Amino acid sequence: MLNDMKIFKNTFLCLKYPFLYPRNRWDDKHHNNFHWIYRIWKFCDNKSHLPIIFVYKFHKDPESSDIIRNHVIYDPDHQLYFLLDLGFIRIHYKNKFVDDFDAQQHVGDKFQVTGIEMSTTIGGDPIVYYHVVPFEKTEISHGFSCHKKTITTNKFFHYLSEIVKWTENHIIDPICFLPSSNELNAMDSGWRKTFGLQMCEEIKQALLKEGGLKKLLNYRILQIKEKWGQLCWYDGNGCESVNQIIDKYAEISQKTCGCCGKPAKYRTLGWVYPYCEECIKKHYGDNSYENNVNIEKI
Repeated sequence: MLNDMKIFKNTFLCLKYPFLYPRNRWDDKHHNNFHWIYRIWKFCDNKSHLPIIFVYKFHKDPESSDIIRNHVIYDPDHQLYFLLDLGFIRIHYKNKFVDDFDAQQHVGDKFQVTGIEMSTTIGGDPIVYYHVVPFEKTEISHGFSCHKKTITTNKFFHYLSEIVKWTENHIIDPICFLPSSNELNAMDSGWRKTFGLQMCEEIKQALLKEGGLKKLLNYRILQIKEKWGQLCWYDGNGCESVNQIIDKYAEISQKTCGCCGKPAKYRTLGWVYPYCEECIKKHYGDNSYENNVNIEKI
């Protein structure tokens, strides 16, 4: 019931102030993130795919005894079989060829791949180390580099994960357009309570006056946050009158308690933030704030 009321309230605010409608910064669309869908997709993805890390180890001396020259390795835990063949690392899963990795292309034609060995990550995923040497001894170290390749180990769960992702993107996401939050939620609670909606109303009227409904619908909030004890409101497709409104409320925010919205009487230093007398006591104690060198009166 509480969630329904939040959705109703956010929908009302977004209809009244369209720029409060939360949108993805990249595609300008609204997305509701459902954790249960992600968990289903993650389960299917883990069942269907296996990441393999390829890392090369460089040796300065091509005759070094530390160089691995083994061309075949087997990983019984993942039922993987690797074969080094003319610079390619052939990957077999359950005795079936699934993919290969061009290790020679990865290191370039100035070096040769001599052999491979096996290890695992902390999470248990396989790592294949392939040893690389120059054709002649050198004093220059070329360090190491890595490459990640993912193979499909179960086609059923692979198709199932694709279906889940398609369902989310093309069915659930389009029909679940009602917002469970709005852009104003990013504003500190005291400022939002005191002047949040008033600021939105002034911005709306300024946009309508500047370019009508089209200007209002094209206006976007990019980010709202607190920095150095004042409101920071970043936007797109605005105008000079909107910039003046933002500057006005940024100045007001410096003298308004960010916690409750009452007039601020104190300001912390270092992490700059305005507090009223009641809120400064809650955060720093009844008496300790008076002699605190990191707190000043406004």
